[in-house]
Amino acid sequence: MSQTLEIYLCIFITVTVVLLIIVSVFLIKLLIDITKLANNLNDIATVIKSDIEPTVKEMKTALQSINSLIQVTDKNMTNFRSITTKILGAGSAAISGIRGLTGSFWKGLSTGINIFGKR
Repeated sequence: MSQTLEIYLCIFITVTVVLLIIVSVFLIKLLIDITKLANNLNDIATVIKSDIEPTVKEMKTALQSINSLIQVTDKNMTNFRSITTKILGAGSAAISGIRGLTGSFWKGLSTGINIFGKR
């Protein structure tokens, strides 16, 4: 029995050593791949950072230009509104004055016709 036990133990140890070697090889390969991945990610981050900085500066300049354009447009629209309000205010006052004159004219005409019509 002792001899079979020794055989079983030798087989067990051999299988265990082979499995440890296989697992170690895969772990070493995994560590090498992770190191390569980390280096590649670092390179990509550097490239992206160097490419994005000019783009962000250009976008900032474009946004400032758009903002100034909007401010000028808003100022001109305010001026346009005030001018149209003044023009429409004067026009409506003239129209209401004409309406009052024509209303009085028609009242006076109908009163005159009524007066001369009764005689």
